[in-house]
Amino acid sequence: MDVQAAQGFDFITTLTVGFALAYVLGYICRKLALTPIIGYLLAGFLIGPHSPGFIANIHVAEQLSKVGIILLLFGVGLHFSWGDLMKVKKVALPGAIVQTTAATLCAIALLLYFQGTIGEGVVTGLCIGVASTVVLVRILTDNKLLATPEGHLAVGWLIIEDLFTVVILFLLPQFATFLKGGQYSVYTLIFSLGETFLKMGALFALAYFFGDKITRKILHSTALTRSQELMNLALLAIIFVITSGASWLFGVSLALGAFISGMVVGRTDFVHQAAATTVPMKDAFAALFFIAIGMLFDPAIIWEKKELFLGLLGIILIVKPLTAFGAVKAFGYPSQASWVVGLALAQIGEFSFILADEAWRHQILSDKIYDLLVACAFASIIINSLLFKIYSAYRQPAVALDSTRKLKGDGRAIVVGFNPLGNIAVKALQDAYIEPIVIDNKVESIEKTKELGLNGIFGNAALPTILESAGIEKAQWMIITTKQREQITAITHAARQLNPAIQILAHAKNWSEETALQNEGIATVCAEREALKAFQQAVHRMVRLK
Repeated sequence: MDVQAAQGFDFITTLTVGFALAYVLGYICRKLALTPIIGYLLAGFLIGPHSPGFIANIHVAEQLSKVGIILLLFGVGLHFSWGDLMKVKKVALPGAIVQTTAATLCAIALLLYFQGTIGEGVVTGLCIGVASTVVLVRILTDNKLLATPEGHLAVGWLIIEDLFTVVILFLLPQFATFLKGGQYSVYTLIFSLGETFLKMGALFALAYFFGDKITRKILHSTALTRSQELMNLALLAIIFVITSGASWLFGVSLALGAFISGMVVGRTDFVHQAAATTVPMKDAFAALFFIAIGMLFDPAIIWEKKELFLGLLGIILIVKPLTAFGAVKAFGYPSQASWVVGLALAQIGEFSFILADEAWRHQILSDKIYDLLVACAFASIIINSLLFKIYSAYRQPAVALDSTRKLKGDGRAIVVGFNPLGNIAVKALQDAYIEPIVIDNKVESIEKTKELGLNGIFGNAALPTILESAGIEKAQWMIITTKQREQITAITHAARQLNPAIQILAHAKNWSEETALQNEGIATVCAEREALKAFQQAVHRMVRLK
């Protein structure tokens, strides 16, 4: 288990070689129609201590990978509401208990067969019983399943497993004392359980009631400054303060704290801007998580303990998925949802390492078992991504939980800017029985759209994430009311990257600008005319109102 960082290779060198190699191998995997995760894992192995050549600083990769976990789980929490978690608890809670119990019993039997101990079998079973939320989110995203009902069920299931892991981590010292024959008290166990549940209850209560109000106030005040830089810093500060605070004060994992911070921000009007801010960083740092796993992988342990390795891998890839499949089917879910949840659990990752590391510190797990768990993680992540690839080729098309799907009319229209021209455009669209989606980077404008019962999104319309939140791929029309030529061009470019067929109407300040915009394929209304009336007529013509 002990892997020493190579001397002489500093922070920058590790990042340079790690990112470069991960890009090359990730690109090759994508060209082969495979998930880039496989490339990241292989990159980590190639720069790790168990392969010849350059050896990167593994501690740097591990520390930075935590940032990726935080940003990735924050993104999941953004779009996973308290209501979503409650909807799946009836199947996810008993299902997670049954599946974890089955994995643990099989692991105990396997370890006893190979002359292990019951204690080691219990902890090993718990380690392989919990799947990786980070891996799940990336694979569901790659296969366009994250925003589907079955995707939400799978994520909810893993969040409940993560909560189980928190409880187990609290109880692990007592379990270690019991195994070593030390003083052990049932009352101490009950006290530890009570303390754990009280802390978790207090955490969710603080996040839901107080964190929500404070977060709204901070983001609202920051938005009024009109500074994108300050807004980005405010969002990052909130993410890391809530995540670290939850870890320090309540003893939960960073991943669970990040998920809760996402749920808090997701209840505000700034959810789309938060997603746009974190997406670029999330993808880069999440790659480091997989690189770090690859660096820990020692292929020699597979040959040395091949029978035990295959047994543990069999529990991960066969026992867990089949148990989960049966549990989901038993609750009346269709086969498609059952398969997604089953496949989702056929891997292990960050929570397994957190639990294994703590068990190793308490001398419950040996170095060999820890190394086997790393090998199982490496192999299961690769096999899991391939299984999802096969499943995606044969499954029925998924129905996404699109927050903008209830729009009226025959098409979808996006209005950028809720100024006087934007107001005119909205009314003209409503005359055509088309309910528009408004995008504006002024919080007061978004508040006004809410008062009028409109669908408003706070954020910069030139960011692809903001446009995707507005349903750009299904939109037929976009009306841009800003007067800045650079903004019009940037928004148009971003929109046509996502939807080349979209019709765009913009506001030109003068004749020369009108000509330039028309050369870019943008319909215009020139400000030198009666702008408001002309804009209304142009919108009517665009949507063919007669």
